[in-house]
Amino acid sequence: MLKGLYSLKQSPRLWYERLCYALMELEFRKFNSSDCSFEVGNGSRKVLLMVYVDDLITMSPKNDTLEKKKDLVRHKFKLEDLGLVRYYLGIKF
Repeated sequence: MLKGLYSLKQSPRLWYERLCYALMELEFRKFNSSDCSFEVGNGSRKVLLMVYVDDLITMSPKNDTLEKKKDLVRHKFKLEDLGLVRYYLGIKF
């Protein structure tokens, strides 16, 4: 797989497959309507995760729930928390 991650044509697909597999292991469910949106939990303990290229946007009503899930993802991938979203797809928040 490492060879595929560095070849130009296969790398996006392999990255997405690896990410999906890791998220499924962490009990995230993929939205039926979108291949780049995932959720885990319910009610006030729900965490939403959106994927855009190699960026992940996470949100949850409870900050402690969000931090726990981010820590679980950190065990699988090297993450850098950039803080609150200021721009997304050219939209300023």
